Amino acid sequence: VRDAVEDSVTRALDKSIDLGYEGPEEVPRSCLMPGNPTLLGELVRNLVDNAIHYTPSGGVVTARVLVDPFSGVQVLQVEDNGPGIPAHERGLVLEPFYR
Repeated sequence: VRDAVEDSVTRALDKSIDLGYEGPEEVPRSCLMPGNPTLLGELVRNLVDNAIHYTPSGGVVTARVLVDPFSGVQVLQVEDNGPGIPAHERGLVLEPFYR
């Protein structure tokens, strides 16, 4: 997640967006997520890229990794103050290839 944020700094600066990362410097080994690192990185980069794209100039985008200390469950959040998804489109956004 930090890599995706770092890779997006220039684009965020071009739009005067405050881009940040909140989370551990290193996820504890016991909490590591199994998966393909390339695909997981692409997932995070897509989320950060969309947040930057749809957030107006001067906005804020924050990527967070939270690790529950009891269960070890990881949570990824990408939060922005963009316009959001219109109510009439919310049911459609999970459809393949819907934009």
